[in-house]
Amino acid sequence: MVQVLRLGSYPTPLTMTRPLITIALTLMCSFPATAQVAPIPNQKDVGSSCILATDETVWISMGLSAEQIEKVKSIQTQCKTDCVGPLEGGEKDPELSGAALKHHEDELKKALTEEQYAKWTKWCNERPGRT
Repeated sequence: MVQVLRLGSYPTPLTMTRPLITIALTLMCSFPATAQVAPIPNQKDVGSSCILATDETVWISMGLSAEQIEKVKSIQTQCKTDCVGPLEGGEKDPELSGAALKHHEDELKKALTEEQYAKWTKWCNERPGRT
């Protein structure tokens, strides 16, 4: 006895792939919706992370002299201990850190020319990974 199958009465590769394609497209289209949004940088606040993140190659590209680079490195070293140093309890005092940061930014501004300081603040605000 020969069995006769009707078209559409059993799953074909085409009918099985349609739901899979639909699921795949749904997953691919919804993936960008789960991406994290980067914070908008505050143009007025440069932050201690930028003071500490600026390395010698960046300073050289901004046209600093050897004397200025040594001064800036000294400011960075002081900021590393003053701006991000923890208190006895292991937590940072935001008020103290903010005052120390302001002091070091003022020192940095004195060490640089107006043009160099403007280049540095622009670099800080545009650098990748700025938080």
